[in-house]
Amino acid sequence: MSRLEEGFLGSTLYISLALTAVIFGLATKYVENENGFFCFSMYVSVICIIICTILPDYITLILSRIGMGISIGISIGVKYTYLGENLASVHTPPALLICCLAWAFSSAWVSFLAYLVLEKIGWRWFIACSSLPFFYTSDYNNAVFSA
Repeated sequence: MSRLEEGFLGSTLYISLALTAVIFGLATKYVENENGFFCFSMYVSVICIIICTILPDYITLILSRIGMGISIGISIGVKYTYLGENLASVHTPPALLICCLAWAFSSAWVSFLAYLVLEKIGWRWFIACSSLPFFYTSDYNNAVFSA
């Protein structure tokens, strides 16, 4: 894989994430059922994780990364809108700051972890292992937003 292909592979997730976070953040203001967005987001994530770890093609990997970006963007857009609308105005800025910091630190941690172990275990196993926390957060999302 060339440097250009590696850069494109890394940026596709973040570009699709940014676009869908804005779109679904705005859509959440007009739709009462946030659970539908979360369920859709989780299904897209599971499908894209499986595709990303199984299929060997570069184009398929790009498409699954775009799918993961869409899924994460939906989740982030809906959560931030939900927090902004349902928390007291005094607590909203710290809550959103904590969410942003958690996202930034987890992104930095995954990048650092990839730097350390990617050569030893390969990218497929790395993606499979780094997606394990998703299953915990999907349970958390169901518990919080189904109440």
